[in-house]
Amino acid sequence: MANKRTPFKVHDMRRALRAVKDEGFSVDRIEVDPTGKFVIVSGMVPQQDREDPLDKWIRTHATAP
Repeated sequence: MANKRTPFKVHDMRRALRAVKDEGFSVDRIEVDPTGKFVIVSGMVPQQDREDPLDKWIRTHATAP
Protein backbone atom coordinates (compact mmCIF):
# COMPACT_ATOMS: atom_id res chain seq x y z
CA MET A 1 0.00 0.00 0.00
CA ALA A 2 1.44 3.36 -1.02
CA ASN A 3 1.75 6.25 1.39
CA LYS A 4 -0.77 9.00 0.89
CA ARG A 5 0.61 12.47 0.36
CA THR A 6 -0.15 14.99 3.04
CA PRO A 7 -2.73 17.41 1.63
CA PHE A 8 -1.04 20.34 3.38
CA LYS A 9 2.52 21.23 4.15
CA VAL A 10 3.77 21.52 7.72
CA HIS A 11 5.57 24.77 6.91
CA ASP A 12 2.23 26.28 5.78
CA MET A 13 0.74 25.48 9.18
CA ARG A 14 3.79 26.85 10.98
CA ARG A 15 3.57 30.05 8.96
CA ALA A 16 -0.11 30.45 9.87
CA LEU A 17 0.60 29.75 13.56
CA ARG A 18 3.41 32.31 13.61
CA ALA A 19 1.11 34.92 12.06
CA VAL A 20 -1.61 34.23 14.64
CA LYS A 21 0.85 34.46 17.54
CA ASP A 22 2.50 37.61 16.12
CA GLU A 23 -0.90 39.32 16.24
CA GLY A 24 -1.18 38.53 19.95
CA PHE A 25 -3.64 35.67 19.82
CA SER A 26 -3.27 32.46 21.78
CA VAL A 27 -3.78 29.13 20.04
CA ASP A 28 -6.24 26.84 21.81
CA ARG A 29 -6.24 24.05 19.24
CA ILE A 30 -5.73 23.20 15.58
CA GLU A 31 -8.33 21.19 13.69
CA VAL A 32 -7.33 19.30 10.55
CA ASP A 33 -9.93 17.59 8.38
CA PRO A 34 -9.28 14.69 5.96
CA THR A 35 -9.05 17.05 2.97
CA GLY A 36 -6.11 18.86 4.56
CA LYS A 37 -7.94 22.02 5.55
CA PHE A 38 -6.70 23.27 8.91
CA VAL A 39 -8.44 25.67 11.26
CA ILE A 40 -6.64 27.48 14.07
CA VAL A 41 -8.96 28.04 17.02
CA SER A 42 -8.14 30.94 19.31
CA GLY A 43 -9.95 32.01 22.44
CA MET A 44 -8.23 35.33 23.09
CA VAL A 45 -8.70 38.75 21.55
CA PRO A 46 -5.45 40.71 21.23
CA GLN A 47 -4.88 43.10 24.12
CA GLN A 48 -4.28 46.09 21.86
CA ASP A 49 -7.76 45.74 20.34
CA ARG A 50 -9.58 45.68 23.69
CA GLU A 51 -8.84 49.26 24.67
CA ASP A 52 -10.80 52.06 23.08
CA PRO A 53 -8.64 55.06 22.02
CA LEU A 54 -10.70 57.34 24.30
CA ASP A 55 -10.09 55.00 27.25
CA LYS A 56 -6.37 55.06 26.50
CA TRP A 57 -6.37 58.88 26.36
CA ILE A 58 -8.26 59.10 29.67
CA ARG A 59 -5.88 56.64 31.31
CA THR A 60 -2.79 58.57 30.19
CA HIS A 61 -4.18 62.08 30.89
CA ALA A 62 -6.24 61.49 34.02
CA THR A 63 -5.18 63.33 37.14
CA ALA A 64 -5.66 61.90 40.61
CA PRO A 65 -8.21 63.79 42.76
